[in-house]
Amino acid sequence: MMEQKDNTIKDKINLFVLKNQKLAQALFAITVFCPDSEPLKAKLRDQAINLTTTINAIKTDESTVFHLSFLNQILGEIELVLELLDLAQAGNVLSKMNVSIIKQEYEMLLKDAKEQVLADNLFDSNTLILPTSSPKIIKDKKVVGMAGPSSDRQKKIIEVLRGQDWLGIKDIAEAVPNYSTKTVQRELLALVEQGVLKKQGERRWSRYVLAKAEPIAK
Repeated sequence: MMEQKDNTIKDKINLFVLKNQKLAQALFAITVFCPDSEPLKAKLRDQAINLTTTINAIKTDESTVFHLSFLNQILGEIELVLELLDLAQAGNVLSKMNVSIIKQEYEMLLKDAKEQVLADNLFDSNTLILPTSSPKIIKDKKVVGMAGPSSDRQKKIIEVLRGQDWLGIKDIAEAVPNYSTKTVQRELLALVEQGVLKKQGERRWSRYVLAKAEPIAK
């Protein structure tokens, strides 16, 4: 029964990822005839790629589903696509009919994400992208006190930030070249949730600094 639930959850993950990929392809298709000199063309395509990269991370690393900041990032990136489509429609940059159709699909994707990812039953095993292999994490919704680093990656990130002012993701990733930028980003978000780090800014402009009550690495 547990294996069947896991398979159902994975099927839902795959469906969510596939739906976004098809939307990204459709967005690229409707911008083909838009002149390259139009700034919104590049912005729309870049954001579609950013969103796809972020959503695909769920499929490649299911541990990301425990990071509420990461899930909020997905919602924010979908909303940014919708904002750019609104601008394109208002400025007659793209066909109003095409924009209207693809907007409806992205709105449905946003609705699915809100209902199935950030619903009140996020920590229930039947949610869209929650694996059922970590009951301790599921039960412990509140962080009591200050949690220490849970992995070698997090310890190295803390070492990079120790004694530093606010640093961006790029600066931190360059200091730990053995890990991808996406991996570093996920660990940073986890450390923020644990209260180890403070964060300001969103997405690529995010910056991080150690919280005052810094844990002592063993």
